[in-house]
Amino acid sequence: MSESAITRTHDGWIDNIKGILMITVVVGHLLAQTRDLYPAMRFVYDLINTFHMGTFMILTGHLSKRRVDERDYLCVVNKNVAPYVLAQILLYCFTAVWINGFSAANAAYFNTSYFSFFIPFYQLWYLFAIIVYIPLSAKLQPSRHPLLFLLGALALSLACGYFKPVQIFSLTKIASYYLFFLIGYLLPRDWMAAVRNKRLLIPVAAVIWALFIFFVAHEDWCLGFPKMYGLSQSYASVGVMAGGVPAVVGRLLFLLAVPLIALAFYALCPRGKTIFTKLGQRSMYIFVLHALFIVAVRCINSTTGFCKQLDAWWLQLLYVCGGVAIAFLLSMDWVKTLFKPLLEPSFDLVKAVGSLVDRYHKQNGGPKNG
Repeated sequence: MSESAITRTHDGWIDNIKGILMITVVVGHLLAQTRDLYPAMRFVYDLINTFHMGTFMILTGHLSKRRVDERDYLCVVNKNVAPYVLAQILLYCFTAVWINGFSAANAAYFNTSYFSFFIPFYQLWYLFAIIVYIPLSAKLQPSRHPLLFLLGALALSLACGYFKPVQIFSLTKIASYYLFFLIGYLLPRDWMAAVRNKRLLIPVAAVIWALFIFFVAHEDWCLGFPKMYGLSQSYASVGVMAGGVPAVVGRLLFLLAVPLIALAFYALCPRGKTIFTKLGQRSMYIFVLHALFIVAVRCINSTTGFCKQLDAWWLQLLYVCGGVAIAFLLSMDWVKTLFKPLLEPSFDLVKAVGSLVDRYHKQNGGPKNG
């Protein structure tokens, strides 16, 4: 998602994957407040949120192989901490200027009386997750014992559901999604090459996606595992799922199904340059800045109630087409020029911290041994 978070590639296929996924992110967030108004909106919302974040994480893990293997995590921290901090400030201030902005935008853990870097605003938990995943994986080197680490990450994700979610840095969600990052990291390069190059896999991928769409449309058939997509709810809050299946089983099904759906999605994405390629190359801008539109739309709707005034068909068309339009708007050159200092700052955090440490040691007679 972030060009700085993962190994950059000029592969049009990868850019197309990221570009299409960015559209699903924007549309999904737009539909969040209206998903219960109409069955079609609920279906699209569930379909998007069941697969898109796990699919992003698998791709991120796969493209992070070099940094993890070479333990090159300082660059990742350097390139993501500053955008995380600056984006937090931008989104907080933008929401604060609206009347009842935090309640209207469903920013439940924010209010105008305080600001915190410790509670990621909306989707910014992803940036902090990358700051955690790559250094952690570089230190642990999961490739030495892949099966052990995969089972451990699976157990961790399942265990998280038994406890009350930790909102600080979205730690529950970050711990739960680590499995997908590991799957991507441990995914053999030959497998991904086969997904890209073997056209015979496209019909198989199409069948997988047809079944996926069918199951999401018929919740009783898939035992309700779309309810698991956030991986931030406790089993107690979810309760018993469709067919009387325990929530922990629903989460297990979700964790096992998403990698298959993700690989099928990759196989179906176009290989060459398309209208989605630029979106993928500017994914960081779309990912962070679309929240400004989400906040604005929710606040306006809360004040005017325009959703209730529109015909159902027009409302659904507006939200879906509006999400696509926002994604393309935020991929434009002027947006990159304007927001590059925020999202791709030239500030070297690692160097700055090192300079401060050196200065401290000089002022205090050098580092103390022992």
